[in-house]
Amino acid sequence: MNMQGAPSSLEQGPPTENEIPKLPADTFKTLPNLEWLDLSENKLSDAGLPLHVFRNLTKSKRLNLDGNHLTAIPPLPQSLQELKMNDNNIRGLHQYSFQGLYNLLTLKPEGNGFHDRNVCPLTFKPLQSLMYLRLDCHSFRAIPSSLQAAAGPEPTQL
Repeated sequence: MNMQGAPSSLEQGPPTENEIPKLPADTFKTLPNLEWLDLSENKLSDAGLPLHVFRNLTKSKRLNLDGNHLTAIPPLPQSLQELKMNDNNIRGLHQYSFQGLYNLLTLKPEGNGFHDRNVCPLTFKPLQSLMYLRLDCHSFRAIPSSLQAAAGPEPTQL
């Protein structure tokens, strides 16, 4: 997949269900206005996502990584408002998994097998704007403490 020929004014990129196994590091280099990126149902793994592949997506609001083969959360654009990572193989969430995502409103990491022992209590603390979190298909015995703190006085749908 090479998106370097795409116009820099492109705001939506739906390369979904294409069995893409990896992205070159400069895939989105010329797409600073991309707001919505759907990479769902591909074959992306941690090795297939270079460390800073999303670095130039400074206006990106929505990112869908559902149904890939990721075992960790990659560095993400701080501008994100919605993140979907359902049905990957993410092994756990640590204190810095969502660092810098202060604008994130919606988070959907369903079906990754999270439980009390593989989610750090401070995981959700950076998510100050979070309004919707979907944690279906996980084995939590209680709401993680960082979610209770992040919810604050505003209603948050869990």
